[in-house]
Order: sequence, then structure tokens, then C-alpha cells
Amino acid sequence: MIKRKRFIIPLLVSGVLLLIALSVYIARLQFDTTLAFTLRDRVGKHWVWDAKITIKNRVIRSFYQSDRGPVEYKFTGLEEGEATLSITAPNYQAVSLPVDLSRRENRIEEPIELIGYEIPGLSHFIVFEEWENKDLLLELRPVGEDGTAIINHPCLDLWIGVKLSAQVKDGAYVREPTEEGSYRGEELFLGKAEWEWDPSPETIFRYHARISSKKISSTRAPYWVMDYLIIVPDPRQITTAEIDSFMQKAPQFNDEEELIAFLESGKDKFRYFFNTLWNIEGRVD
Repeated sequence: MIKRKRFIIPLLVSGVLLLIALSVYIARLQFDTTLAFTLRDRVGKHWVWDAKITIKNRVIRSFYQSDRGPVEYKFTGLEEGEATLSITAPNYQAVSLPVDLSRRENRIEEPIELIGYEIPGLSHFIVFEEWENKDLLLELRPVGEDGTAIINHPCLDLWIGVKLSAQVKDGAYVREPTEEGSYRGEELFLGKAEWEWDPSPETIFRYHARISSKKISSTRAPYWVMDYLIIVPDPRQITTAEIDSFMQKAPQFNDEEELIAFLESGKDKFRYFFNTLWNIEGRVD
């Protein structure tokens, strides 16, 4: 009987200690100081590449998130009281937010938006076109100064102007691709092309523009000419509305020298890329 009591007593003590530890753990969970929030690119409304988020010497690193929208982040085990939430990312303006942490859960309801200001090392764009349901789709591929594709970068609010013309040579429509002697015939489209941003992790080039077939004039020309102008703004210097207002005063695409001289007047606020593509297979009605 004595031996049995000696055996039961340590078990009881261990059980009590386990209950105490479990109670402390549950109480800690109930009163843990946390901070939840979401983060996104201001223009694209999706993930921010290579974001570093810090508070009270705690760090979260963010790269790709869901392509359906921002994912909630949460710091746990924080000390209550005043603190600063700091967020940095390459080619974005840094953000610092003062927060007053209370016991238990804290939440920043509105998404924190970071403002991207440049596509790093951008040298030029390569534009590829294809037809989809009679609409002309444009894929914009940013290329770096080293000649390689720029893959991860902020979403900037590009201004994309496009002019489509029939391709003519010797007074007749061009019937096969040619490198010399062609010129622009009748105008088929002139205006601003709206773009979309693809946040999917597997996507390499994220800017896509679309020109509706309803806006393109009918033609029998088998080949077309496309003049395009891409303006990459520095949002620290100019707003989207200001670019729209500026471009309403721009010369026509036909006068390339005058257009470039006009664009040069704003080069401290944006970069521009002007180019012409010949021998584009048109959609003949």
C-alpha cells in the first residue's frame, strides 16, 4: 500500500503541473498582443515584391502573395504600448505608421498601400501584339539596360498611346512584309490604350493593353503600322490626371520630331518610349 501511494503522489504532482502550464499557455493565447494588417501596391492593388515589414525588432518578409488580392499578415507575441510599423521595398516609397498596441488583438482595417516610383534599370519596352476575339492585345515587356527582362517591379500607372495605320507602298496596300519603301496610309485608330496588370506568380510580363475592334476602322489592308508611345510616370512628381492633361496638348504622332520635343519638356517628371512597328498582320474585314 505504501509503495502504491509513493507511485500515485508523483503522478498527481505531474498532473497538477501540467494543468498549471496548460492554463498559463491558454491565458497567454487569450491575452497575446497581436497586430494584423494587409499590404498592397497602390496602383496594382496586389502584392509588393520584396517588402520588409518591421515592428519592435520583429520582421516579416513578403514576396508573391495570392493573385486574388492581399493576404493578411499578423505579428504575434508583441509588447503592448506605442510602436512604429515600418515597411520598405525596392523602388517603393517607405512607409512608417505609429500604432498603439493594446492587449489582445490589434488590427489595421484599411490596406496599407505602397507607392512604387520606378521600374529599375529600365532601358526600353518590347511590344508584342496578337488578336483575341477581334480585339488587338498588346503585351508590354520591360527590358533592362543589360538587355535582360525586368520581371519583378512596381505597378506604375502607364500612359499608352497608340496609332494604327494601313501600311502602304507605291500607292497600294502592302501584300507581304517589307522593310523598305513603306509608309502610313489611312488612320485606323488613334487614342489611349487601357492596360491591365497580371499579378499571377507564374506570369513573366504583367502589362497587357487592349484595343477594342469596335474602335478600329474597317480596312482591306493586310498589313498595318503601329506607332506607340509609353509614358512611365514618377508619381512623386506627376499624377495620372496631370499626365492626361499634358498629353491632350501633344502633337500628332506623324510629326515625330515635334512630338519628341514636346515630351522632352516633361522628362523630369516621367520617362517616355516612342517606337514604330511595321508589318503587323491586320484583321481584314
